[in-house]
Amino acid sequence: MLCRSRAEGSRMRVELKLGGLITVGERSLAMGRTFALLDGIAQEGAIGGAARLLEVSDAAAWERLAVLEGALGRPVARREGTEGRASLTPYGAGLREAIAETLRAFEPLVETETRRLQERLTALDGPHDPAA
Repeated sequence: MLCRSRAEGSRMRVELKLGGLITVGERSLAMGRTFALLDGIAQEGAIGGAARLLEVSDAAAWERLAVLEGALGRPVARREGTEGRASLTPYGAGLREAIAETLRAFEPLVETETRRLQERLTALDGPHDPAA
């Protein structure tokens, strides 16, 4: 989740990002990237479609999927046919929904804090006195 804010006339722009890790054994998976991959597969019905949404190559998306499944020890997606189609397994769909729910819960807080920080920085950035 990313929230951006720029106040009128301000030189500064604030971007707050909600990040997190899902740690399984010794492996840590970035929550945002994990969600993006799962969401891309769900939306596009193909790893290639997910790769385009993520702006990575098909091979990179397949590699991310392999790393995710290796860390979790179970499949989160399954190939369907020979044309690159894919869908989430029930486990993958559940993981996607759990992450989405958490991101939705934090979204209002991140938006509020982004605006608050932008306002404070804009106030600090008021009239510029080079000698100050």
